[in-house]
Amino acid sequence: MKDFLSGVLISSLLIIPFASLANTVNLQVNGDIKAPTCNINGVTQTDIIYDMGRVNFNVIPQTDIYMFPVNSNVTNNITVTCDAATFVFFDVQDTYASSTLTKAPSNISIEHYYSVFHLVDEDNTASAIGGTFFRLKNMKVDNDDAYIAYIYDFTKSTSRLPYPTLFSDGIYTWSIKRAEAIDMATLASFSKPGKEFSMDVVQDNSYLLSREDLAKANIDTSKEIKYKGEAVLIFKIGL
Repeated sequence: MKDFLSGVLISSLLIIPFASLANTVNLQVNGDIKAPTCNINGVTQTDIIYDMGRVNFNVIPQTDIYMFPVNSNVTNNITVTCDAATFVFFDVQDTYASSTLTKAPSNISIEHYYSVFHLVDEDNTASAIGGTFFRLKNMKVDNDDAYIAYIYDFTKSTSRLPYPTLFSDGIYTWSIKRAEAIDMATLASFSKPGKEFSMDVVQDNSYLLSREDLAKANIDTSKEIKYKGEAVLIFKIGL
């Protein structure tokens, strides 16, 4: 009888641990893969204004180019914010690139010349009355220092400039180092991923043609000239 009871007790002790397997824990992993949603300066599209102010026609030289003073340079920030980590690229277009620009300042390098964006008379956009440049600084990805890389254009090399600059038809990305790429695949290998991408864009070395050249471009200098220029940045996400 004792042996039987002992056997029952032993059997009970063996059964109790196996009964605990009914209490299970599920380790679940959830997520999704989708294109991030990104905004530029808080909206999907924005106009960033560089107001160069009013220029008295009398200060424009008769035969020389008029250079805007350094203290007239304007800096604006561009911040791209995404809801998921991604890579960000952007194409650059000069809206008035087809306008005829006859001269550039003699003191700028050939690299600067490739980077000029045309300024045109609102009433005559076929002829440019001057130009401006946009250089980039303070590039960051998720508040970490970053660089700008772009696809090398054999006709518009800007590699010798001490800072990255925009040029029309350029393709750029925030990157792990400043570099020129020979194609999109190489550019992508330099790209730095993140959720927030920022940079300061400085309008620099702006100039107007001389009175003589304005007359040759059929610009009516007897009236007020409202000039404008536009660089369009088209942002793309992912590889």
